[in-house]
Amino acid sequence: TMSDENNNSSAPADDAPPSTSENPPPSNGNGHDSAPASSTDNGAPDTELKLYIGNIDYSTDEARLRETFSKYGNIIDCFCPVDRSTNRPRGFGFVTFASAADANAAIAEM
Repeated sequence: TMSDENNNSSAPADDAPPSTSENPPPSNGNGHDSAPASSTDNGAPDTELKLYIGNIDYSTDEARLRETFSKYGNIIDCFCPVDRSTNRPRGFGFVTFASAADANAAIAEM
């Protein structure tokens, strides 16, 4: 039948392992992990770095997040998203450090 022919024609390709040595796909599928080091270098001390802060108390606001993380370095931005329908905090936030070194210090200590 026609469906048997289609299945048989694709079978050899399914048996062959995919080649990953020539052109590996980006690890997260959006291309950010494959960016050249010259465009973004998270290890450079003068590069901004945004951290995801998860599982925080629902009473935590941006001021508390900034206060907690400011001991590790200069913070450019803090953001705690809220649910649009209830206007309640969603339990996570983002902190953007002025330097990757400060962000890495926060990661190491927290």
